[in-house]
Amino acid sequence: MRKHLNWQYLSNQFDAVTKNSYPKLDVLAKDHLTKLDNRRSSNQQVDQLYLGFQQAYQIFSAAYNAWQNSEDVYNSLTAQLDALLEQLSSEKLEDWRLEIQRFYRRHTIEYKRLFFNGGTDAFHRGKKDLRIRRVKRLAQSLATDSNFGTLHAEVMQFYNDLEAARTAQQKQEQEVQHLATQLRGARERVVKLMHRNLGMLLYVHWENLEDVLNYFQMDLIRNTTSSNSIISGFREIVTPEGQESDSVVGSDESPNSDC
Repeated sequence: MRKHLNWQYLSNQFDAVTKNSYPKLDVLAKDHLTKLDNRRSSNQQVDQLYLGFQQAYQIFSAAYNAWQNSEDVYNSLTAQLDALLEQLSSEKLEDWRLEIQRFYRRHTIEYKRLFFNGGTDAFHRGKKDLRIRRVKRLAQSLATDSNFGTLHAEVMQFYNDLEAARTAQQKQEQEVQHLATQLRGARERVVKLMHRNLGMLLYVHWENLEDVLNYFQMDLIRNTTSSNSIISGFREIVTPEGQESDSVVGSDESPNSDC
């Protein structure tokens, strides 16, 4: 039996054409719901299809909005963290080095001890967590030298700011991933119901199959050129699921894909 699983009538076209685009599914599903609504008063079977699909679409729409909003918050928190790290590289580190050089020249043992053998590359490059950890280590080193009581307090406060920003970003990332899981489930329910509805509508309109076309936006389903213009105005965003937080936004909108 498995060798016949590729039979075209078992293939869910609604799943296939919206696999990587939640905006496309949103347009397609909302249009289908509206067309069912327009025809349900004259056909009890269509009315039943409408009532079942309405609930599934509402759950999907709510999950989609929640995921997008959560993703917006995540991107904002990432931008805040990136701004702090940019400030570290462009301003803070140089100010701290100049203050330390008031007491120790760059090639002295004391200077190298504070800056881990004199190197500062780790503050500028690498993973976010490693750069933040370097700031903490510098603060700890300054705490052991009585010349740098004020500077130690400044560096430690900047580390605390970085750590708080990173914690908030990672917490939001978990929320985005949680909502992405809920959205995938809601999406699967919608495309399965649309496939079921197609079968039922073929039954309802078996004497005039062309009537089935009145329930779907066919240019989206069949990937005609005009469908691209309909969708092009929607933003494309990617959930950071499965990736390090340093990289946030990709080109594929749907969180069905692993990044």
